[in-house]
Amino acid sequence: MVSDSISKADNISKARKTVLAYMDAMNTLDLPKIMSLHTEDYRHQMLPLSLKVPVMDNAGYEAYFKKDLPLFHTYECFINDLIEDYKQKKIVVYARDRADTDLGEYRCEYMLTFFLTDDGTKLKRMHEWVDPSIAVPWVTKLRKLLAENEAQKEQAASML
Repeated sequence: MVSDSISKADNISKARKTVLAYMDAMNTLDLPKIMSLHTEDYRHQMLPLSLKVPVMDNAGYEAYFKKDLPLFHTYECFINDLIEDYKQKKIVVYARDRADTDLGEYRCEYMLTFFLTDDGTKLKRMHEWVDPSIAVPWVTKLRKLLAENEAQKEQAASML
């Protein structure tokens, strides 16, 4: 969700509109809309680097979400603060989220740095800094559940 002070400014930039469109697409789990906002050479970096998550291109980012999305029933991202560098076409968002998932409720905090095209209409790159104390244990449980679901599908298929 976006506060009125962030989204209703009189002279909102194209870059800010693009970032807000991304955040809206996240809130509705609209992967095609999210992907439509990326450049062809988009890169996504999860931080801190200690997480050892490889940089994702569009294909990797889409695959990452396609795997996880079925486990999410609701998702809400709240922007706490947004800072825009007009000259560098860079926007930093401090956000928190809440989701209902097959694993129960999920809540985390993020710092998102968006790097945009010169015209401000596409995302070239994003750095997503997550709270490791929350994200690491949760992703571990998520991967375990996904593996269990896959094993059940394979077992059911072998019984046919």
